[in-house]
Amino acid sequence: MSMKKYIALLSLLIVIQTYAQSDNKIGGTTIIHYVFDKFYPGKVYMQSGETADRMLNYNTLTKEMIFEEGGKYLAIANPEKVDSVVVAGRTFIYVDKKFYEWIAGTNNKLYVDYQSTIVEEGVPTGYGNSQTAAANTIKTLVGSGLVYGLKLPDDYKVSTKINYYLIKGKAYEKFANARQLTYILPDKKQRINDWVKNNNTDFNKPTDLIALVNQLQ
Repeated sequence: MSMKKYIALLSLLIVIQTYAQSDNKIGGTTIIHYVFDKFYPGKVYMQSGETADRMLNYNTLTKEMIFEEGGKYLAIANPEKVDSVVVAGRTFIYVDKKFYEWIAGTNNKLYVDYQSTIVEEGVPTGYGNSQTAAANTIKTLVGSGLVYGLKLPDDYKVSTKINYYLIKGKAYEKFANARQLTYILPDKKQRINDWVKNNNTDFNKPTDLIALVNQLQ
């Protein structure tokens, strides 16, 4: 194995290991309503150049970066002024009123958006009233402060979907399969299709997409 390939493989293994060691079973099992299983030491980098060390976690229901201080859970104020947030070695940036996590790539950067919805037992979930019911439930949980705890009351269920985005220029291009990815990177179509075929890439697994995107750099 050439030194270049060895370094690329080592880099991929480090990224995957970092991603797996502190997640909340993302990729195999639906996460609850936080990206991490607990609050981890992290650093907030402001656009002004200032930094702050906090115990951090990302709430996928409220789309807020939460920090723990004195036994209280508080959201980062003015997130639009944040350059990036690093938690347990993982990097988040604030775009369009929510945080995206960077998980792979340097030239073609891969980000994920965690989209969570909540269902309260006994609340109708049929088409036409589920969104309103969910929105009202979240408002109630936010008002009571329960949404910021690591565990919700037992009568609430959370469903989380992971959306993938590739940065092209300054635009965030969403994709969910190989065809959509080749549309974003037409010059890499053959490489994408060959890799997906040879490695049985599962577009629902973050580690599979990390491997795919890293070899496209």
